[in-house]
Amino acid sequence: MNAKATETASAEVLLSTFLKKFLRVNEVDLDQHFIDLGGDSLLATRLMGQLSEEFATDLSPILPFEATTIRDLAVRIDTLVRSSSGPM
Repeated sequence: MNAKATETASAEVLLSTFLKKFLRVNEVDLDQHFIDLGGDSLLATRLMGQLSEEFATDLSPILPFEATTIRDLAVRIDTLVRSSSGPM
């Protein structure tokens, strides 16, 4: 697995972990939309706040609504995190 895939996988794992916790479910389908999983604006704010802390970057609560799936959201988060950390 290349570095980009590993970073995206990490974002997927964290997203899945937090969504399970916040939605009180055992599984999260990464190919579903945030709203279809039961997400709303309050959950989006909590989720992005938690992920912002984890990744040490500012993530907008609008992101879950713009992404087509949770997997897409993970890719978007990964892209934002990498662009905010600058060149290594």
